[in-house]
Amino acid sequence: GECSYLLARDFIGGTFSVIVNYDRPVRGQPVKKSMTVITAGQQTEVFPDAKVTVDGSRVEMPVRVANTSVLRSGNLIRVVDDWRGVDLTCDLPHDHCTVAISGWNYGKTAGLFGTYDNEPSNDLMTIDKTLSAQPETVADSWTVGRRCRSVNTATTVRPNPNTRRYKACSEMFDNNTSMFRSCYRIIDPAPFMTQCLNDLPYGDNSLTAETDVCRSAAAYAHECKR
Repeated sequence: GECSYLLARDFIGGTFSVIVNYDRPVRGQPVKKSMTVITAGQQTEVFPDAKVTVDGSRVEMPVRVANTSVLRSGNLIRVVDDWRGVDLTCDLPHDHCTVAISGWNYGKTAGLFGTYDNEPSNDLMTIDKTLSAQPETVADSWTVGRRCRSVNTATTVRPNPNTRRYKACSEMFDNNTSMFRSCYRIIDPAPFMTQCLNDLPYGDNSLTAETDVCRSAAAYAHECKR
């Protein structure tokens, strides 16, 4: 939806929050506007074009404000607060961001990224501490800022093995000759296959469907490396 969603927040000390912001969908596809990290009341926002603002004012990297550092290395942008133990790293060309938090935050956080207590069964928890089997219900409960319309713009593609889209994704995530095959036993490729099918643009047989698998491939490579 055209909303901001709380990914992770320290609910004990209130030391940090990480938020993803979406613009109005284009042709039914959600468009990510920015990522926001809030520490000690200071708001750092990272945009897809590599622009970074602190409390609404654009800054040049590297920059350090209070305990928060904003760094750039190639296509990666990091927002790090060592004192509060939160690290946002974004690979901008592949639209892939990760959030790392220190062990000091164990058992203190919640949000769309789940609870940090090593218990998978309670990760699909809403903000009122109820469990839901519906991801869209969980997501809607974690919206922040102005109230959003409860609209699910996520796409679900019915696989058609005869399309360019399916074959391009299959070559990465369901093929014995895939460059990722050595990692299949470590990181299950099935969810990435689904993501690949869902994330590609319209037109299963367009030429771009053969080449626009980079986001899903980059996400798998990041996870395998980690």
